[in-house]
Amino acid sequence: MFPFKRKTRIPNNPRRILVVGQANLASTTGGSITAFFHFCRLMAEMGYEVTGTCYGDDPRRPALLDERVRFVNLRLFYEDTSAYHRAFNRLVGEWNPDLIVFFFPHYCLEVRPKSRFKEIPRLIMFHSRPDYLFAQLKNFPERLRRYYTNTHSQVLLDSYRDLLPEYIRKGPVHVIANGIKPFPETINYRTEHKRIVYFSRIDRLKGLDLLIDAMVLVKEKHPDWRVDVYGDIEPETYGQELQKAIDENQLRQQIRLMGRSDRSTEDTLKEYDFCVFPSRLEGFSIGLGESLSIGLACIGLRSCSGVNEVIVDGYNGLLCQDEPEDFARAVNRLIEHPQEREKMGKNARLWMRQYHPTIIDMQWMRLIHSLLKDENFSVTNPKKLLGIARATGK
Repeated sequence: MFPFKRKTRIPNNPRRILVVGQANLASTTGGSITAFFHFCRLMAEMGYEVTGTCYGDDPRRPALLDERVRFVNLRLFYEDTSAYHRAFNRLVGEWNPDLIVFFFPHYCLEVRPKSRFKEIPRLIMFHSRPDYLFAQLKNFPERLRRYYTNTHSQVLLDSYRDLLPEYIRKGPVHVIANGIKPFPETINYRTEHKRIVYFSRIDRLKGLDLLIDAMVLVKEKHPDWRVDVYGDIEPETYGQELQKAIDENQLRQQIRLMGRSDRSTEDTLKEYDFCVFPSRLEGFSIGLGESLSIGLACIGLRSCSGVNEVIVDGYNGLLCQDEPEDFARAVNRLIEHPQEREKMGKNARLWMRQYHPTIIDMQWMRLIHSLLKDENFSVTNPKKLLGIARATGK
């Protein structure tokens, strides 16, 4: 039996929010997990009673989960309930939450909320391109539709609305991006390091093959410039493939696979002249956002959503075609025009202020309070907060 059972509402008691996250929250890493912990903490700070739940075989409480947030691993908590959906619906029936938040759409499909809970509002988050998420499971949009009742959705960028199924687009869809940490002005544009950075997780969709081919061409004109590639590689065998391609193209002096940096983001990025980000598929990259926020001009693909809305061509970076020749031209342009990359870098810092974490948190708070119909809630206008962030430089 759930130890915090309360089937009936007691006046003036805090509203309850149930947040459904990824399996084994204690051992999983990545941007979406970080966002999960931050969201739970934010809701707890606002005075809500928050429970974070998952279904996995790791018995540990996540170390990064705020101490005010209750944690329930449904697979272990209800030992007599072997199925995720049965355990979830039992928890909802016993705890009676006021709002259920699914951190990815397939979590809603996995738990199959019973129709008797249709009066409880639901929020589904899309932490990547919606069409990419829907492509992961067979008949995903059609199967999710059955449980899409009294539901709001959140996407990272406005263009992602068009990538949602029609039945979701017709309902309430909210655009809330990831919050990007601001940095002090630590870039010394007068010092040329002859170093370029890639700063993000690495997999086969991140375009490192394009970067290698482009650097073959860059080497012809600027052999003394190099790219340092930071990030965990998934799968590990892909890293071996990348290193083999680097060796075969004789680029050991031009491209280095650095792994995860053991220094702070600020200390890592401030030693570079600009950033390359050849990813072919993105949601809203934290690594790209942090590179822009610290003041580095960035190069990305014009065809990559999640990049082509964050990089504004010619303003805070360059967008190019998905071909080595065009990518190499963009790299050479920033190498050969230091004043231009300095101007773009300074613009990048300004541009990223709209994603200041305080502003993003306010957007979440507005949405959650509206879903809970909290009429007493009042929050500073995000535009005013943006002005505060600009004035303080935070």
